[in-house]
Amino acid sequence: MCLVAGQSVAQKQGNIKGDRLVGGKNKDGERYEKWIGNVVFVQEGTRIYCDSALYYRSREVVEAFGDVRILDGDSVTITGRKLTYRGKEKKSTLLDDVVYKKDSITLYTDILNYNLNSKVADYIGGGRIVDPRNELTSRIGTFFSAEDFMQFKDEVVLKNDEYTLYSDTLVYYTETKVADFRGATRILGPDGTVNAENGLLYRTSGKQSTLREGKVESESYVLSGLRLFSDELRNFYRANTDVQLVSKEQDVIITGDEGRYWKDQGLTKIYGRAVMKKILGQDTVYLSADTLVAIDSKVEAEKRVLAYPDVRIWKTNLQGRADSLAYYVADSLIRFFEDPILWSDKNQIEGDSIWITLRDGGIENMFVKQNSFVVSEDTLGNYNQVKGRNMVARFRDNAIKIVDVEGNGESIYFALENDSIMTGMNKIICSNMRLFFEDNQLSKINFYVEPDASFFPPHEIAAAQRTLPGFVWRIEKRPTLQDVLLRSDIAEEEEEQTLPGMEFYEEEGPEAGASNAELSEKEVEVSNND
Repeated sequence: MCLVAGQSVAQKQGNIKGDRLVGGKNKDGERYEKWIGNVVFVQEGTRIYCDSALYYRSREVVEAFGDVRILDGDSVTITGRKLTYRGKEKKSTLLDDVVYKKDSITLYTDILNYNLNSKVADYIGGGRIVDPRNELTSRIGTFFSAEDFMQFKDEVVLKNDEYTLYSDTLVYYTETKVADFRGATRILGPDGTVNAENGLLYRTSGKQSTLREGKVESESYVLSGLRLFSDELRNFYRANTDVQLVSKEQDVIITGDEGRYWKDQGLTKIYGRAVMKKILGQDTVYLSADTLVAIDSKVEAEKRVLAYPDVRIWKTNLQGRADSLAYYVADSLIRFFEDPILWSDKNQIEGDSIWITLRDGGIENMFVKQNSFVVSEDTLGNYNQVKGRNMVARFRDNAIKIVDVEGNGESIYFALENDSIMTGMNKIICSNMRLFFEDNQLSKINFYVEPDASFFPPHEIAAAQRTLPGFVWRIEKRPTLQDVLLRSDIAEEEEEQTLPGMEFYEEEGPEAGASNAELSEKEVEVSNND
C-alpha cells in the first residue's frame, strides 16, 4: 500500500524503505532501487506507501505499484493502482481506479494529477464525484484544496433526489457552498424545468439561485426573463427584464418588466407595462395593465387572471378601458370594473361594470350592469343613444345583434333615408327596450311597457335635445393595438437597463401572504361591484 502523509519531515531529498531492496538499471541504463513489500517513501512531509516501487534517486522520481495511497493533511486521501511521483516538483500522477477523498467528497477517475505544493488535483479523462446528497460527472475536473473550490468542465451532469442538472462548466466553493454554473445550464425536477442560457449561481445551503437569461417551466406555466431569482425553500421565483409568463393550458402569454411567482399558491404577478395575449379561435385578445395576476389552481373554478389599474383591451372587434378586470378561466367570463368603457365597431358601451362571456373563441354575451349607456354613431355623424339600468347584448359571429334594456330605458334614435338623409329624431322613454343591429349599426328598436315617444323633424331639433343626460362621446380614449402593447403614453422609450452582477439578492417584495391580502382586497372590490 502507498500513502503520502501531510506531516512535516525534515529531509529535502527523499528517503525510502521497505522489506526488501534490489538494485537494477532501466533500458536507458539509468540506475534505480527496487523496493518490495511495505514500501514507504518520505520527502518533506510527503509519504508514499505502496506494495512495490522503483526509486530513481538522481531524479527523485518514484514509480509505485499495487495499493497506492496519498494522504495530504487530515482531509485529502488519494488511492490508485499506479503512481509516478516527481520529488523535485512534488507532482504526482495516479492511474487505474483512482479515488480522491476530501471531507465528505469522493472522486472516482482513471487518471489524476496531484500537486502537493499547490494542493491542486485534476483529471481530464472523465470523473465521477459523490457526496451524501449529490453525484456529479464531467470530462474535466480540478480540485483546489487550499482555496476551497472545485471546477468541472465539459458534459457536467449533477444528480440528486430532487433534480438533474446539465451544464458546461461548474465552479463550486466548498466554504460558502455556492455553485457557479457557467454557460447554458438546464435543471430537470419533478415539478418542471429550469433553463439558464448564461449560467446561474446556486446557494446550496439556502437553496437559492440566480439565473441570467433563463426560464422556469412547470407542467402548466413557463416563466422567463433576463434575470431570475428562485428560493426553493419558500417556493418563490422572481424575474426581471423582458419577463414572459406562458400558460400552456390556456393559450395565454403575459409579458412585463418584473414578475413574481409563488409556486405553492400557484400565484404569479407581473408588473410594469404588463400585457396579456390570449388566443380566441382565429383571433387574439390583447390586454394590458400596470399589474397582471395569474392564479392557478387544481380547482378549475378558481383559475383566474386579475388586471389593475389602467386596464386596456384590444381585439379585432372589441376595444376597451377600465380600472380593473377579472378573467375567470372556467366560465370564460371577463368582468370589467370602475368606469369601464368598450367599443364594438361604431358602438360605445358604458356602465358601472361590464361582464363578457366568451364561447368558441368569440364573444357570446355582454352584461352591462347599472347606469348602462350605449352610443352608436351613424353614417352622418349623429349619435344614436340608449341608456337604462341594466343591458344585455347578444353577439353572433362576433357582432352585436340584439341589446335588451332592463329598467329606466331612454333612447334617442335618428331616422335616416338611404343612410344619407336625416328625416328626423325619435326620443323615447320606456322601461324596457330591445335594440336590433345590422352590420354592428342600430337598425330597429322595440319598446315595451307604456313607451312615451316623441318625433322631431330636422328643423325642430335643438342642440340640447340631441343627447341624453350623461352622454359623452369618448372616442379619443379608444385604445389601438399599439396603445395596448407599448402603452406609449406611459413611456415611449426606456433607458437601457444595466443588469447587476451574478451576486445573490434577497427578495424585497411582499411575502405571499401580503400578496394574498392584496388579492383579497381586490376580490372584495369585485364582489362589491357585482
